[in-house]
Amino acid sequence: MLRETARNGVKFAGRYALSYWGCGSECAQIGIVDLRTGRSYVSPFWVAGVGVKTRPDSRLLIVNDPAEVAKHFGDDVATIPDGYQPEYYVWTGQKLLLIEGGKIGREPQPFFERCKER
Repeated sequence: MLRETARNGVKFAGRYALSYWGCGSECAQIGIVDLRTGRSYVSPFWVAGVGVKTRPDSRLLIVNDPAEVAKHFGDDVATIPDGYQPEYYVWTGQKLLLIEGGKIGREPQPFFERCKER
């Protein structure tokens, strides 16, 4: 998957390629490859939802982009199922850190249980 990410992944944070994959469920693991050095990163956690959004010039990664969530579930926040709320991460060059309450936190713990509930 990481070789495929390096070849075809979305350009991210200037010099990285990003992709995500699952095992047939709605959960996905994120892979990032440094296109200069070949070093790779695979998230130790899984994300669930409607996709991942990035920009080539930004270190911000959005899981469950609000626009995509609205396309699937409508604009009413009350109708959005658990696990589909937007999540924001920043790429440090070595790992993804979750942004919560406007603060950059630590690397998220694996949350397989949340994905298994689906």
